[in-house]
Amino acid sequence: MRPASTWLPLIKAVSASENRVRALQRILAQRCDVRPAKAPEASPEPKTPTPRRKREWVKNEKRNRIIHNLLTDGEGGQRICETLDQRTIEVLPIMKRCKVYSWVEAWKNRELRSKIQQLLSKQRRSLKLVKP
Repeated sequence: MRPASTWLPLIKAVSASENRVRALQRILAQRCDVRPAKAPEASPEPKTPTPRRKREWVKNEKRNRIIHNLLTDGEGGQRICETLDQRTIEVLPIMKRCKVYSWVEAWKNRELRSKIQQLLSKQRRSLKLVKP
């Protein structure tokens, strides 16, 4: 932040002028001309991009692991929802938007049940891919 002493002459000059916009434009143009030009930096070698860190979706991975294990054990949707609630796994964003904060409560709702079934279907597909 610039000290007040830098702004005071600018304020006085603009305030004293009849056409304040024109005065401000003139002063700013003068300041741009006064600034020392930066010397172009010579880089010895081109920079190589750093690899992007892989995002870790820890919460989703934990939820998916639980679902995967329960599906492997042959559990149904209701039982999976009960387990997710017992382990305090966060609900899906669509559930939050519907003000439903429990997996079991979402399972009872027809529209939200379809979202849970989609999630379970994705996990079932991954089970089929893993099994020989």
